Amino acid sequence: MMWRVAGSIAAVVLALNSLGGCARMDRPSTSLLRAPQLGPESVAFELTSVRVPAGDPTANVAIWAQADEQQVPANVRRLLNDNGFRVGIVGAQLPVELERLLQLTEAPPPETSEGTEVADFETEPVIRRLHMQVLAGRRSNLVCTGEHNRHEELPVLIRGADGQVNGRTYRKVMGLIALRALPLDDGRVRLEFVPEIEHGEARRRFEPSDGALRIEFTPPHEEFDLLKFEAQLAPGQMLLLTAMIDRPGSLGYRFFMEPDGDKSSQKLLLLRLTRTVPGALFLPDAVPSAETNPAAL
Repeated sequence: MMWRVAGSIAAVVLALNSLGGCARMDRPSTSLLRAPQLGPESVAFELTSVRVPAGDPTANVAIWAQADEQQVPANVRRLLNDNGFRVGIVGAQLPVELERLLQLTEAPPPETSEGTEVADFETEPVIRRLHMQVLAGRRSNLVCTGEHNRHEELPVLIRGADGQVNGRTYRKVMGLIALRALPLDDGRVRLEFVPEIEHGEARRRFEPSDGALRIEFTPPHEEFDLLKFEAQLAPGQMLLLTAMIDRPGSLGYRFFMEPDGDKSSQKLLLLRLTRTVPGALFLPDAVPSAETNPAAL
C-alpha cells in the first residue's frame, strides 16, 4: 500500500512515544532548496506522511486530545468515522506528542517540489516532508493504495446515512482521495476531499474541458460523495487524516491500514498550509476549472 499525490506532494514518517506540551512547527529550515514561489493562482503546503504500528497510542489517542475534530459537521463526521476515516485540525502550536511522532528534530529538511504531479509513498523513505504547490481549484489526487500493484480484489464495507451496511468487492483496485484547495479572501484555504475507488479495465471516456470534450482512457471511478468533507486552514494550521482502527473492512481502513508481515501498519497524512495569496483574485468566479488529467495518475 502506498501514497501518491497529484499536484506536487508528500512525505513519510515513523512514530515513537508521547509527552505533554506544545511545540511550534514554523522553525527555521536549514534546507538549501528554494521554497516554492507562489503563482497568482497557487497554494503552498507542506505534506507529511506518517507510518506507525497499527494501534500506536500516540497516533490514535495522544495527538487527538489536542486536535479539533469539530470543524467537520457532526453528521458528516459520524459518517466518516463509521466508514473508517478520522479527521482533525491542529494549529501552529504542535502538541509535543505530534512533534515526537514527526521526529522534527531528526528528520531531514523538506525538499521543494514545483510542478511535479506525482509523489510516490510506496518507495519513499520512512522520514520525509515535501513542499507542494497546487493550482487553486484544480483537482489533485492522493493515491492511498494500489498504485504500483493494484489489488486484484478489495472487499469494502460502506455504511450509509441510514445505518445500513453494504459490501462490494472491487477488482484491479486503486484507492484515492480527490482534493481541491480553494483559497479564501482572508488568507485561509477551503479544502474539499472526496474518497474514490478506481477499478477495472481502462475505458474510453469523454470529459468536458474548457468548453470542449477531451478523450481519456481510464478505469471507471466510483466516487463516495456521501463521505465528501471540507475543512478550512489558516496559514500554519495542519489537517490530520487517518483511519479508525476499529472499523476493519471499511473504506478508510482499506485506505490507511496495510499488512506488514505478522503485524499491520497505519498511515497518517498531515497537510499544513504554508502560504497562500489572498485577494480579489480568489473570489468564487475567479476559481479555475476543477479538472485534472487522469494521465497524471
